Amino acid sequence: MIKEMIIFIRENDIKEMKQLLDYAIEERFDDWFPLLSDNSAYIVGQYIKSNRHGCSK
Repeated sequence: MIKEMIIFIRENDIKEMKQLLDYAIEERFDDWFPLLSDNSAYIVGQYIKSNRHGCSK
């Protein structure tokens, strides 16, 4: 699931955790949202932060 979220972040140029959480609440409440509400939020948040600051692959 985390890989799926990271691909979504990259493909949709997500820059803020709020964007991902809003999407998860509306579209992926049963699978992504519980993960983002738990320990997975840290790694996903760090990926978004890197994306926001323009770190390349």
